[in-house]
Amino acid sequence: MSILRLSRLSLAPSLVALAVVAVGGFAAPALAEAKTAAGRAYAEAMNRLGAETIGRLMGKRGDGTIVISPYGLGSALHLLGLGAVGPAEKSLYARLLPQGVEVGRQDVGLISLQQQVLSATRDRLKLTLANAVFVPPSANSSRRFVTRAREIFAAPVEPVDFKSASALRGINAWASKATDGLVPRILDELDPDARFVLTSAVYFNGAWATAFEPARTGKAPFTRADGSTRDAAMMDGTMPVGFAEIGPLQAVWLPYDGGEINMLIIAPHHSQGPGVVAEALRGRPLGVLMTEAQKKRHTIAVRVRLPHFRAESGLDLADALSSLGLAPAFMGPGDYGAINKARSGPLQAMHRAVLDVSEHGTRASTVSAIGPARSLSVAPPFSADRPFAFAIVHEPTQLMLFAGYIADPGDEPAAAPGQPPRM
Repeated sequence: MSILRLSRLSLAPSLVALAVVAVGGFAAPALAEAKTAAGRAYAEAMNRLGAETIGRLMGKRGDGTIVISPYGLGSALHLLGLGAVGPAEKSLYARLLPQGVEVGRQDVGLISLQQQVLSATRDRLKLTLANAVFVPPSANSSRRFVTRAREIFAAPVEPVDFKSASALRGINAWASKATDGLVPRILDELDPDARFVLTSAVYFNGAWATAFEPARTGKAPFTRADGSTRDAAMMDGTMPVGFAEIGPLQAVWLPYDGGEINMLIIAPHHSQGPGVVAEALRGRPLGVLMTEAQKKRHTIAVRVRLPHFRAESGLDLADALSSLGLAPAFMGPGDYGAINKARSGPLQAMHRAVLDVSEHGTRASTVSAIGPARSLSVAPPFSADRPFAFAIVHEPTQLMLFAGYIADPGDEPAAAPGQPPRM
């Protein structure tokens, strides 16, 4: 297996220096615009793969909650691609690279995307990305892989004795630290003969730009896809937000502090049944729904009703990814000789995610591991009291940091997300 770590603090010195040199002189605006466009292109590819993965994971009845990080998953697969050759490399980059980008030319675009996303961090919003690669001491990783993993993803390649009892604890401790304790472990067990472990962690803790008033939160029924109901703590607030109607669905964009990141929520129109969002996701990927909603987006005062929810997912994505054209990377022998000269069999792609939403904001984290404005009128009310889809989106690039489907709001958040994060 291998692990990928993106750290805002470790990335900043080298990347800021690179930006100062690259955008100096009269060409700075054009270069900046080109970098932004490059970042968006990679975001679009990651969104597409993440949304299609959600579609593959949807149960036939839409009765299971799914939470993933398209950015975390895409970053992990890009890191894996740096060490792949042959059919594995070809299948990975067929899904990951924007049209017209040649293999080996993706470094600038990926670095640009990271810089743009990490710049959203502020006092009441914390966003961190962490990556690392763990290999056995005998791996003999290529110098080019080690250098590119560090330069693109700030990912160290760490030798670990997988046969040691402390190896699993060490990798899970890394996951816990990278996610501020939200994901205490990524692996339940570790194959002592594993070639490598690759992980990518994304942590987000953001306060709403306009918080819900706790005094207006009350118990209300949430109807599941099968028609059964449960009581949920339903937040209630009227605020200016982005709003759109797309057929039987409604969408709102709830901004976080600073306005660069929003939570998009797509829920059934009040006249529709509880299964309409699941049906829509099986027919069209979430990214397509997001694009359709974006075309009709306008700012208006909306009465928003949204449950407290805590969602957790622990998923093996290998089957879903293989069905999306990545079988040579996961189901075959897979040549990853640049990471470890030894050969290996099929790989696992574990993805764990936790999402807490309350009146104050959102706290979310995922870890992937691979190894073996103003209002002029009032819109109809928006109520997420039936299963709904969501995406936490970085507005400048439209990158989906987190996305999924909430079939049941689950237990109420144990902590208070959106409070000033520990920096």
